[in-house]
Amino acid sequence: FLWGPVVMKRFLLALVLLASPSYAQTIWGGGGGGGLTLPAPIGTYLLLKPMDANGNFWFGDVNTGAAISSGTNNYVLGRMSGAAISTGVEDESFGWVTFRYLTTGNYDSAFGSGALEYNVTGSNDTAFGADALRGNLGNSTSQNSAFGSQAMVAINSSGSGDAFGFNVLNHITAGTQNAGFGQLVMQALTTGSQDAGFGQTVMSGASFNGSQDSGFGTYAMLNATSATYDAAFGWNSLGNITSGSHNSAFGASSGAGATSTTLSYDTFLGYNTTAGSDALTNSTAIGNGATFTVSNQVVIGNSSVASEILNGSVNVVGVISASGTTPTIASGACGATTNGTIAGTDNSGEVTIGAAATTTCTVSFHATLAVAPGSCVVNAANSAAAVQVATVATGVYVTPPTTTQFVINGAVLASTLWEYNCL
Repeated sequence: FLWGPVVMKRFLLALVLLASPSYAQTIWGGGGGGGLTLPAPIGTYLLLKPMDANGNFWFGDVNTGAAISSGTNNYVLGRMSGAAISTGVEDESFGWVTFRYLTTGNYDSAFGSGALEYNVTGSNDTAFGADALRGNLGNSTSQNSAFGSQAMVAINSSGSGDAFGFNVLNHITAGTQNAGFGQLVMQALTTGSQDAGFGQTVMSGASFNGSQDSGFGTYAMLNATSATYDAAFGWNSLGNITSGSHNSAFGASSGAGATSTTLSYDTFLGYNTTAGSDALTNSTAIGNGATFTVSNQVVIGNSSVASEILNGSVNVVGVISASGTTPTIASGACGATTNGTIAGTDNSGEVTIGAAATTTCTVSFHATLAVAPGSCVVNAANSAAAVQVATVATGVYVTPPTTTQFVINGAVLASTLWEYNCL
């Protein structure tokens, strides 16, 4: 079912008469449809101009589409809507003063009072909602999309982005390549660029102006101000971050501790993962409630975790620190006349072998283990040990550990120091 210009004109006239039957107004005809005058015309409030030879259609007051010259395929409905369009192509507006000052912009769409009102030559913009992409007088921003009342209302010629929801990016001026989806998202952002926010009040702090941030989930990065390169996924994730940078948080309340305001290069994986103090860097917390306490630390799980299982090969560089009781070295077990010493736990530590010649060193666990370690490895920790690793033909090795001990073997072990790790 298709409506021609005459049918459309009569339909719109009927709507006007039904809405305000007491008003007598003039309908200007054209395009072969002829003119129609109602009683007692006042002539300035309503203009209906059926489609002209260039495919333009106007419905509003005498200002609506008044400047059209060579523009084509424009559809303008609303008082003072499209009043300055001259050569624009395929522009569409519905509502009071929608792209009122647009002149030569092409492929723009505006729906809602004040939408795109002050854009002059911008093209490929889409605005749905009162004052969406309204901008400041004389701006010519292009390739933006705004859906929702006040969305990107302050945009100028330098700004760009996509906004979906009430007051989304409503203070953006020169910031570029931003995307906001959800009520009040990034409502204070002005010049920050390349931010993305999805969810109600994401990055909606009163002074947020960061760049290259991503927030997904209600209240994500809620209090951010100048934060950069942060990524938050989950309700209230990184909720207290202010000026920190290069952080990643995944899970509800991840990285949202009260002291997590200026962190950098930290990673939070799991619900309520957090930092024990502020300004920490290069640390990782994994698992429900996991908390790192210093920089350059990785924490897996909270204090309720009873066991951890690592499948496959595990490569260790350095010493694995663990809490527990120190193992023992029996008299004469690591040096016939001057016994060795040990510091650490059953899992890891250091063994110093005595000065007397010996080829073995037996380390006894503090108690019989329920399961023997899969392996124990040693690394040279002083120059004497390093020489043995490099020059002794038979090398230095550890026999397979049992539930009670492991044994270091080598041709010349006297006065050597070894780091050990048992997994």
